Amino acid sequence: MLLILTQTGTVLRSTPRALTQEQEDRLLAFAGSDPVYRKYCDEIIILLGTGLRVSELCGLTTDLDFENRCIHVDHQLLRDSELGYYVDEPKTKKGVRQIPMSEKVYQALKRAVKLYMGYHIQKNEKTLYIGME
Repeated sequence: MLLILTQTGTVLRSTPRALTQEQEDRLLAFAGSDPVYRKYCDEIIILLGTGLRVSELCGLTTDLDFENRCIHVDHQLLRDSELGYYVDEPKTKKGVRQIPMSEKVYQALKRAVKLYMGYHIQKNEKTLYIGME
């Protein structure tokens, strides 16, 4: 959501807007050529192509149906200053949903899963421990 502060101090809110194709292309070109952000290209492709929130992307575990090319969103990764990282349900019922994978998202998810397969995730009540197996 875009917030605009007028000269009189009034805050105007506009509806969220998707990036244009040109803006997406420029973002991916920048990330792909930058030594710091290059490693996040697949995640950016997934976020742009699905509309997932970052917490939902980070919370994906066995929610990927590659055969039917569908992402099942029913939880998210959150962080609490006392508990640390934990997995929880979406805040609203509308947060639980099925998202189809485009070819571009499908390929990016396959690369991401292959990259992160060595990580072990263990849930203990509301605490999530992530480490190498």
